[in-house]
Amino acid sequence: MNRKIIQAFTAALSVLLIALCLSVSVTAAKGTVGTVSKLKATATSSTATLKWSKAKNAKGYQISVKSGKKWKTVATVTSTTCKIDSLKAGKKYTYRVKAYGKNGKKKVWAKKTKDISVLTAPKKVSGLKGSINGKTATLEWKKTKGATGYVIYQYNSSEKKYSEIKRTTSLKASFKKLEAGKTYKFAVKAYYKNGKKASLSVSYAKVSVTVNPDNISSLKVKSKTADTVTLNWKKAKGATAYAVYKYNTKKGKWSTLISSTKNTTVTIGKLSADTSYIFGVRALTKPGKKAYYSSKYILVSDSTEANVTTTVPEASSSNKAAEPVSLKVNSYGYGGGVIFIEVDPINWDGNFVAASQNITLKVNGTALTTSATCSVPSKKSNGIYEIKITVPEQSINSGDSISFTIPTGIVKNEAGTQYNLSYSSSVTV
Repeated sequence: MNRKIIQAFTAALSVLLIALCLSVSVTAAKGTVGTVSKLKATATSSTATLKWSKAKNAKGYQISVKSGKKWKTVATVTSTTCKIDSLKAGKKYTYRVKAYGKNGKKKVWAKKTKDISVLTAPKKVSGLKGSINGKTATLEWKKTKGATGYVIYQYNSSEKKYSEIKRTTSLKASFKKLEAGKTYKFAVKAYYKNGKKASLSVSYAKVSVTVNPDNISSLKVKSKTADTVTLNWKKAKGATAYAVYKYNTKKGKWSTLISSTKNTTVTIGKLSADTSYIFGVRALTKPGKKAYYSSKYILVSDSTEANVTTTVPEASSSNKAAEPVSLKVNSYGYGGGVIFIEVDPINWDGNFVAASQNITLKVNGTALTTSATCSVPSKKSNGIYEIKITVPEQSINSGDSISFTIPTGIVKNEAGTQYNLSYSSSVTV
């Protein structure tokens, strides 16, 4: 009897001890699983990436997303990072990470969880275009899905980066008082704002615009001959070069004479004598492959000089035979009260009378009250002769039309016979 009682007692005690051991084991396992710490989240327009520090005694982690008032499990991982795909652009997502340990095959959960919210970025701005009107640049783009606004940047060449210059909820932005001939680089990003937090689209949409240079000024005919016209103008702000054109009145269109020159004085050759022409000049700048021109053709019109042929009478039988003389007027110039005339004796090389003579000179059709003096022509190193007409001080202003006559008897041939050369013409200085 006593033996049976002892056996029963021993069996009951063994069961009790096993139960107590199991209970202590489970409780210990639960208490050793720590809480997730240092949880961070980043996002693109379609993904979110969560990262955290390893929890104490954790074997894995459960990631859930908040949907309304409930939580929905989206992933279970054993690492300390998780990437969630197929998200919507420009939306707020709240995630929860909970660590778990193991007691055999059974999961033992941490008592606390860690939550974090993240905003997915809007998609990249599309359809960005830039245009110029005078000194104003206008940017336009298409509406971006998931965006509540847009950030506009301008490239800073000294810092070599884009800097924010404006925020807007519109699909257009304008920038005024830009510099002539300068190229501006702009960029736009979309943003999504929820509360105090905001997310930007990952990449820039970029566009460049170039402001046209200013129009040239003070275009004039500096000098002309029977087959050339020399043009001069003042520099235009923002210009790196200039284009020169000739207008065809019969066809009603412009033809390009010089596509690009950095000079502000050019000579147009191969023209017809005693013919009217209309010339135009535009300023340009070319930062890349495309050229940007000033808004207007600045015009000037004038006529080339007529060709002049002077016939010399025959000398007496005692003198060397004289030949006809053809004078080609090469160019005119004016400065310091002197008109410079270059003439080229094409088939004659003679001497000149060693004396100056007074000539009649008219300014804008009115004769001067005092006489101008025509000097002795001098032969230059290139074989061209230069005649100087000295004008009374302050008699001529820029733009005046001057007419004059080279007097008879100013040249003579090698035998000493004077030539009856008389040449009349006019020029605008």
